Amino acid sequence: MAQEWLFSEHFQWEGKCYLVHVYRHAQRHKRCSHMAETALGPDDHIISDGVSPEDVLHKHQMILPLAIMSRALL
Repeated sequence: MAQEWLFSEHFQWEGKCYLVHVYRHAQRHKRCSHMAETALGPDDHIISDGVSPEDVLHKHQMILPLAIMSRALL
């Protein structure tokens, strides 16, 4: 699926900085037409989807701390 990069933002949590990339799907007729992605490792990516860049960024910032904490438990 083709994606268009819109912007990137830094997310600070527990003294570390994580880069969040926000994309728009090329097929805009989909219900969730945007996605945010953060790489926590070489093969470990957190992805959220939503209806707008603001929506997907908000969702991503809410789940990212949980994802980071879950990796610390491993």
